[in-house]
Amino acid sequence: MKLLPLLLATLAALPLAGAIDGEPERGFPLRKKFPDLAAVSTEQFLAMDGALVIDTRTNAEFDVLHVAGAVNLPLEDMDRVALGLLLKQDKDQATVFYSDDFVCSKSYKAARKAQGWGLQNCSVYDSGIFEFAQAAPDQSVYFGQPIDQEQLNRVLLDKADLAKRSVGPKAFIEMMRSGKFRIYDVRDKRQRQDYPLRVAKTAKLGVEQFIDYLKKGVVPTQDILVLDNAGNQIKWLQYYLEHHGIEDYTLLEGGVTQWVRAGFNEDGKKAANGVKRPR
Repeated sequence: MKLLPLLLATLAALPLAGAIDGEPERGFPLRKKFPDLAAVSTEQFLAMDGALVIDTRTNAEFDVLHVAGAVNLPLEDMDRVALGLLLKQDKDQATVFYSDDFVCSKSYKAARKAQGWGLQNCSVYDSGIFEFAQAAPDQSVYFGQPIDQEQLNRVLLDKADLAKRSVGPKAFIEMMRSGKFRIYDVRDKRQRQDYPLRVAKTAKLGVEQFIDYLKKGVVPTQDILVLDNAGNQIKWLQYYLEHHGIEDYTLLEGGVTQWVRAGFNEDGKKAANGVKRPR
């Protein structure tokens, strides 16, 4: 990234909430929630030099698409020691946190943590990775490789792409019961314990293990069903499925959370008296 020095004085001059020069007019709700944290626009982010750029998303999300030169430090793994190692104990190091988009709070929560540990020269790029990639594809990395605008337009998935591959709980359960599909439950162990599904021939894997199976070629290229807890993981897993050549797959819209809201119990049957909601 071609950047100009980011100094404390520059950060102090940045607006802390609302619209930023060079930015499209739209709501940035988290700027009002975190008014003490400096937010930078895409233009300002691209103009920085020497800043430590931290991606606060999961490893799986980072591996799909990230800012070139960024370091992955997931919010859930971020502690004082891990951040200190990245900063080399230099609390004056200019640091920028980012995540998915302007409604994802991970970057703000990470910056607030960092400030609490004494890092004052930090800011948040809250437009997120997708807007950055569209603005600067040549400074973006897709599955470990540089990417250009033409490639980016070809591989980026949107809500319509997700919708084409997703079905609601009733249709998904019917497919599960047909015996024609390999089923993957990619919820984490705690989520599966909170609401265990009693459906035969379901592989119970975490996201990372499922991705590992994809890389090893263990997952069939056709007739697979994938479900998560609330529809958040499958948005990213779709990139892995497409990248690894899985041709025929179906995703559960809204995950197990939607399954429960639709009134289905752990066996996939309609419950007369309602069902307990997963935590």
